[in-house]
Amino acid sequence: MEKLQVVITYRFWFLFGLALLLGTAGWWLGTGSLAAEIERRRATLDGLRVTPGAGAPNDKWVADLQKVGDGKEDELIETGNFLWEQQAKVMVWPSGIASLLVGVEPGQEIPQAALFEYPEEYEKLIEETEQIIEPFDELTDEGKVHLSSSGGGGGGGRGRGVGGTGGATMAGVLPFADPEVWKTFTPSSEEIWRAQEDLWLIRSLLTSMRDFNNKNGGDSIRNVKLRAIEELVLVGGNPDALTAAEADFAGYDEFGEGAEGFFGGGAAGGGGSESDLSARDVSFDIAEEVGPPTSETSLDSFEEGAAVETERRYVDDNESEPFKTRAFYIKVVMDHRYLPDFIVELSRSSFPIRIIRVHQAERNGTIYDSGTTGGSRRSSGGRSARESGRGGRTGSRIEVGMENVDSALLDPHMADITIAGLMTIYRPLTDDMRMDATASADDGGEI
Repeated sequence: MEKLQVVITYRFWFLFGLALLLGTAGWWLGTGSLAAEIERRRATLDGLRVTPGAGAPNDKWVADLQKVGDGKEDELIETGNFLWEQQAKVMVWPSGIASLLVGVEPGQEIPQAALFEYPEEYEKLIEETEQIIEPFDELTDEGKVHLSSSGGGGGGGRGRGVGGTGGATMAGVLPFADPEVWKTFTPSSEEIWRAQEDLWLIRSLLTSMRDFNNKNGGDSIRNVKLRAIEELVLVGGNPDALTAAEADFAGYDEFGEGAEGFFGGGAAGGGGSESDLSARDVSFDIAEEVGPPTSETSLDSFEEGAAVETERRYVDDNESEPFKTRAFYIKVVMDHRYLPDFIVELSRSSFPIRIIRVHQAERNGTIYDSGTTGGSRRSSGGRSARESGRGGRTGSRIEVGMENVDSALLDPHMADITIAGLMTIYRPLTDDMRMDATASADDGGEI
């Protein structure tokens, strides 16, 4: 006990010494491994330092990144080709010449036999295309949509044929080429490609309008939501010339008054006054959005400074891109409450659409306009071209039909709507593009 008494007496110092030893040992063991890890990481970082003049240290990273960029570009091409294949399903040739055009790629020469047969087939296509919208017939009082030229407008004027041959169509609204010209002169391959391509675009727009009416109910012109088409134009443009074009609008102000368009006819954005809002014209010049449909091209053979104007069929037409765009301009009479739905339906086109401008104005006015009791009412724009030469009982029936059109368009919810946009046409994948895409895929595309 006497020996343990010493331990008990000095137990504090014994425990203190033991704790000091254990703490020192623990610190040494812990910091030793940590210091080794720090030194290892420092050595790794030091190895990444660039000696001045030794050159870029990330050449491989740059090269791999370039592969990824090439791969993304090829993905864009492949996606464009996929969209082309989907679009090609609606690019159907007339049944009478379809067998003659098997394997003919866009823009290629068309067989001679098809050149001779196309005018007759095209006339049939015009009739079929017009029926897509279920046009109102004043004689039978059947149909859903009135086709009637409103006159003027900013989309390019009436009679501008899509194939470069003038315009001839029901009521002068739909921009078909004139097949009568081809009965005298056989159309060229280029004329046929242009006419057929625009016909596909027209059919797509009319299909969207028909689907819009069908989805929103109504079985006649009196209760559908879109009741008249007054203008439909397809044009090209030169976006690079927009700045110069805008400078030519003498007196152009923020309301579009006093502006004159490249195509002539109609103020850009419509005039009118605050006291007569119903008279405001919604027409505008689409060239304000896509540029003029022509561009100047200098020729070496001409004198210095000389240039010639060339027609621009497309707005975007870069051969390095898998698509091209063509502008459209439409003027319709419809229920303004359904305008958002109409734009959505247009955007579902087989030829992807980008809306670039929309104008809307009340069509019939209200009892508060101009102090009248019935507002400012406007008719449908006169008789259809189909009634010319008809008289007697037939003429009377047509007059009744036109009265029904006017009555349908007097709906207080009716508005004049003009819409401009771009329709996208995809290009088929060329053999060179396929080879480039395949080579890039073989090289890899990951960092």
